[in-house]
Amino acid sequence: AFYSYLATIKSPKQLAKISKPYQTAPGEQAQFDWSPYTVMIDDSLEKIVIFNTILGFSRKRKYVASLSDDQGSLFCALEEALNHFGGAPKELLVDNARQMVTNAAPEHFQWNPKFLQFCGYYRITPQHCQIRKAKTKGKVENPFYYLEQHFIKGHSFSDFQDLETQLSHFNEQVNQKIHSNLNVTPDDKFIEEKPYLTALPQNPFIGYQEIFRKVNWDCLISFEGSKYSVPFLYAGKSVWIRKVKGR
Repeated sequence: AFYSYLATIKSPKQLAKISKPYQTAPGEQAQFDWSPYTVMIDDSLEKIVIFNTILGFSRKRKYVASLSDDQGSLFCALEEALNHFGGAPKELLVDNARQMVTNAAPEHFQWNPKFLQFCGYYRITPQHCQIRKAKTKGKVENPFYYLEQHFIKGHSFSDFQDLETQLSHFNEQVNQKIHSNLNVTPDDKFIEEKPYLTALPQNPFIGYQEIFRKVNWDCLISFEGSKYSVPFLYAGKSVWIRKVKGR
């Protein structure tokens, strides 16, 4: 009876539940993920996405809100995070989402070519999580739990810009809050990490699809079933538009 009980404790199924956080050196790695939410904007429920980039050493993070999770929005969120940090980490740990991975099968794994171009432009080596092993990232802390409990729940916003403004203030508070594992704030710990980040290029990576539209004489362009106004100087001319973060 004793050995039968011992077998249940040491079984592979039980051991698989165990995870141990690992520490990364300054500037070595950042982790990137996102989560969808439904929030109240201008008295109506809207679906949004919040991207989260977090540095592994200092735990300094950058939240970015979007109305879309397409690849262009992903690039925009990552660039905002890199500019927020003032540099790029050597590695970026991501999951196997279609925006980054073309084929996630271990025997035929293939990165998305555009995502590889983005990483190459910032001299970042991409790393991916193992399939169906969410704890590959090694951090038992849930990067979205605090956001959900203290920002998403019970909050409403007058418009999307108000959401972005409030999220920016919340982001500052999180980075100035004592981290339970570090016993210091991420901002304080980041002082040690910043010198190890890779310098950013002078110009951003243009990863969005650019679309051309003809401006009518009412100074309007048509896009996805809606009309948008532009300065009168462009009436009768062709202009290019870029959809970023769903807008």
